[in-house]
Amino acid sequence: MSSTGWINAETVIGQWTNKDNALTEDGNFATLETEDPSSIFVESWTDETSSMSDAALSNWGSSNVFMEIVGHDWEHEPPLELDQLDSLSVELLDYDSMSSLVLRGFDFSEIPANSSIDGLDVRVKGYKSGGTFYVDVVQVKVHYTLTTGWKSPGTAANAVNGGDAAWTNVDNIKTSNNSYSTATKTNSAVGEKTQCLQATNFGFNIPAGSTINGIEVVIEEKASHQSSYLWVADYVSGDGGVFIIKSDGTIGTTNRGLGIGDKWATTDTEESYGSSTDLWGETWSASDINDSDFGVCVQPVIRPTGADVTAYVDHIQMKVYYTEGTEANSERKLYTQGRLTGNSEKKLYTQGFNVGNSNRPLYAQGTLEGSSERGLYLQGCLTNNSGRTLYIEGYAGDYYSKESSSDLETNDTPLTTQFSEQEYTTVRTDDDNYVDLQGTAQYMKFLFKELNENETNEQKFNIIWRGKSSLAPSSATVYLQVYNRTSGLWETLDSDSTTSANTKFTLTGTKSTNLSGYYDSNYVISVRVYQDVT
Repeated sequence: MSSTGWINAETVIGQWTNKDNALTEDGNFATLETEDPSSIFVESWTDETSSMSDAALSNWGSSNVFMEIVGHDWEHEPPLELDQLDSLSVELLDYDSMSSLVLRGFDFSEIPANSSIDGLDVRVKGYKSGGTFYVDVVQVKVHYTLTTGWKSPGTAANAVNGGDAAWTNVDNIKTSNNSYSTATKTNSAVGEKTQCLQATNFGFNIPAGSTINGIEVVIEEKASHQSSYLWVADYVSGDGGVFIIKSDGTIGTTNRGLGIGDKWATTDTEESYGSSTDLWGETWSASDINDSDFGVCVQPVIRPTGADVTAYVDHIQMKVYYTEGTEANSERKLYTQGRLTGNSEKKLYTQGFNVGNSNRPLYAQGTLEGSSERGLYLQGCLTNNSGRTLYIEGYAGDYYSKESSSDLETNDTPLTTQFSEQEYTTVRTDDDNYVDLQGTAQYMKFLFKELNENETNEQKFNIIWRGKSSLAPSSATVYLQVYNRTSGLWETLDSDSTTSANTKFTLTGTKSTNLSGYYDSNYVISVRVYQDVT
C-alpha cells in the first residue's frame, strides 16, 4: 500500500469565523465559540457513500499542534475508485451548536491512475482556549494500492480439462456486448462439469520487481434456468470452479467458485472472484502476470434435470493489485548528488532508487547540451570527434527555472537559471520558505515543467502556485499561465491584481478538456508565473 503526502483543501464552507484560514498552515485561524468545548467530530464522505463515518477529535491542547485521526475512512463496497475522490468532503462538526466547517477540493493528482483507494487519514492543526476552538489547517492523506485497472482478455479458448459440455463462440467473452459464449447440457447428458472456458493474454505490463498483492476476476454471467432441479453454479462438491491459469499454461488448484448456494442468475450479473489481497494460492512475479498465457479458467457445474440448461458468459475481466519495487521504480530514482568542476548548475548524479527528489534530472556524467534538463545521459565521444556527444536518453523529469529579463518568451524554452537542488526542496512544501528571484528587468519569471508520471496526455491537471512579491500585485499584476503546444500560445489560468506587497497569495488553474495540446511527447506540461514590473 502507498500513501499520498498531507494534502490541503481548496475550498471551505460553514459557520466558523474566518473559515478560509483553515485552508493553509500559516498561523491564522478559523474559530468557533461553543458552550460545550469538549470535542469536535470529524466526518468524511463522498458522493458515492450514503453514510458518513465520524470520529471524535478530543485531544485538543493549549498549543497549536497537529492532531491525527489515523485510519479514519468510510465503509464502502466495492472500494472507491480514484475519480470518486473528486467529491471528498471533510467536516469538523460541533454537535452542541451544529456548527460545521466543511473542506473540499483536495488535489489527488499525485495518485497514479487506476489505483484502488484503501482509506483516509485526517489531521487537524489547532488548539482550544476556554470555550473557543482554533483551527490553523485541515489536511488529509489517502492510502492506495496500485492496480492494472480492469483488463479484458486478448485470447479466448475452450479446453476439455475433464469436462463435458464445450464452450462455443469463445471470442465473445472479450467484450461486454450481450453476445455470449455458451455451454449447454441436455437432459440426457452424463456428468455435470462443463469444459474450461479460458481467458488469457490480458496485456498486463506490471513493472519488473513489483510485489503482487492480489488478483480479482469479474465474470459477466447468466444461466438459462434457476430452480431446484435446473441450474448453473460455480462448483458442487469440489467439481467445477473458477481457477487461475499460470504463466506456464497449467491450471491452478485453488478454486474461487462460489458454490451451489450462489447459483447463476437468469439475467446478466457481474460476479467477482478473488480480491485485492487474494493470490489464489500461488506466489507471483511481475513476469508471471505479464505473460500472455496467464489468465483464468471458468468451469461451472450444470444440472440439466428435466430440461436442457445453458450457461452464458458475456465478458471476463481481470485486475491485478501490486506494489512497485526498487527495480520497477526506474523512472523515479534516488540520486546521490555530485559535481564535476564548474558544472554544478546542471547537477551530476549517481543512480540509485526511491527518494523524494526523484523528479530531478539524472546525469551519469553530465552534458552541456540544450536538452540537459531532460532525462538520463551518458556523455562520451565518438573516435576523435570530441565535439559530438554520445548519450543514452532516459525519462523526462520536472525542470524548474527562473529569470529576470526584458522580454517574455513566446515558447517554453527553459529560462537562464535552473533551480538548485535546495530550491527544489524549498518549493516542495507550503511552509513559508521561498525561492527568491531578484532583478531590475521588466519581467520577473518562473517556468515550471511538470512531468505526468502516469505517462498519459489525457489526464486533467490542477495547478496551485503560492508566493509573494516585494512589488505589490495591486500595482503590477502577477499571472499564472500554461503553454498550449497546439496553438503555440500561453494561456492565462489566473492572476492577482489586489494583494499587497510581501503578502502571500495563491494562483490556481485547471485544464480538463483538449488535454493533449498541453503535453509534449514526454508527457510534460509547461507552466509559468510572471510579473511585469514596469
